[in-house]
Amino acid sequence: MIFHMTKPDSSSTVAIFIMCLFFAVLFIFLIMLFFSAHSYTLTVRNGTLNIESVFYNTHISLDDIQTDGIRTADFNSLGIKYRTNGIGLPGLNVGWFKGTAGKYKLYVTDKQNVLLIPTKKNYDILFSTTQDKQITEIIRSAVQADRL
Repeated sequence: MIFHMTKPDSSSTVAIFIMCLFFAVLFIFLIMLFFSAHSYTLTVRNGTLNIESVFYNTHISLDDIQTDGIRTADFNSLGIKYRTNGIGLPGLNVGWFKGTAGKYKLYVTDKQNVLLIPTKKNYDILFSTTQDKQITEIIRSAVQADRL
């Protein structure tokens, strides 16, 4: 003789559906995050440094940038300890972080090629780029042009 279990309550079917939907949305979010890392841009225009990203944009006046301190930095020597508000994944660090030297706003995808842009607003900007010399020169030139 064979006995069958009663059919599951509809609430278990709904719970499974919600879990699958949650994981699908999470997967789409992560895919969007990784593909968007290729479209982060830094521009200097109208006396402002702009960094455009999906979640954390920066618009800062060139007057608030300490141009003498702009340099290429060794990411690992900065002593970044923890994320205060942002995304910290292997190969992608975006948002607000704290380290031994203070607060940082990160746009880092490559820890070997990082441009450090200190500000007068009590935080430094870190931006992954292989064009650090060109960006530094453009920022310094724009600041000099604004002062004239």
